[in-house]
Parts: sequence; structure tokens; C-alpha cells
Amino acid sequence: MRQSEVFRGPLTGLPNRRALLDVIEAYRKNNPESQFGIAIADIDFFKKVNDTYGHNCGDFTLKELSRLFLERAAGKYTVCRWGGEEFCFFLPDLNLDQAGAVMQDVHAAVRKMPLHFADIDYAITITIGVEEYDFKSTTDVVLDRADRKLYMGKVHGRDQVVI
Repeated sequence: MRQSEVFRGPLTGLPNRRALLDVIEAYRKNNPESQFGIAIADIDFFKKVNDTYGHNCGDFTLKELSRLFLERAAGKYTVCRWGGEEFCFFLPDLNLDQAGAVMQDVHAAVRKMPLHFADIDYAITITIGVEEYDFKSTTDVVLDRADRKLYMGKVHGRDQVVI
């Protein structure tokens, strides 16, 4: 197995958590004076998709969402499958407002994305937490703050971006 296959998920083709952490750490090492944003996104009510339409539909949803994320990234930022139905975005050279604007665009694109599996037409929404590197925190701390914002969005109604 080639190294590049080890760090990409077989279902989505996206980098996995380990690969993204390596990208972030390399960026921090090579750009110690540069800012960046981190965002964590979670599909709202994904269990309902799996339970209602089956796991093949759930897999299709993950693949289509990954495709959309890659199209939107267009080499400007990195997105990975963080785990389950969660995705993490690394937005280099962006402050909180800029990263938030990018994620607002991603959020809007997901809301407009038509999904058609077998004979089923359906839609999904996502909730996103966005955080900015403060030049002193570890990557884990920045990720934890983004995750807490994601959780706040889930608690307060889902289908939103928390900046």
C-alpha cells in the first residue's frame, strides 16, 4: 500500500485525521508568524439518513458531501474526514472572520446540494464550528475550541455556522 493511500479514507477519498494534523503541524513549523482557521463540521441528523434510507444511502451522502467540499476547497484549504459524519477544515492564512465567511459559503452550498439516491430525493444540513489560531495555543486546543463551537451550534438548533 502506498503512503498516500494510508492517509486517505477509502470511502470519501479525503485525507484522514492523521493526514490533516500533519498538514497543520507542517504549516505551523514553516509559517510561525502566519494565522489560520480551523473548522469542524457535522452532518445534522445523519443517523436519521442511515436509519430511514439505509447505510448505502449514508455512504452516498458522505461521498457527495466530500466531493462538494473538495470542489469548494479548490486548493485554497484542506478538508478531511475527521470521523463518522464529521469533517475538519484547515484554512491557512485566514483570520476568524475570513475563515467564517468561507465556512458560511460551504454551509450555504450544502443546503442547496440536491441529493438523489435510488428513487429518493433528500437534503441535508450541517453545523460548523470555526476557530482561529491565536499564536500561542496548541493545535489540539484550537481544535477543541472549534469542536465546542460546533457543539454550541448543535445545542442551539443545528444548521448553522458558529464563529
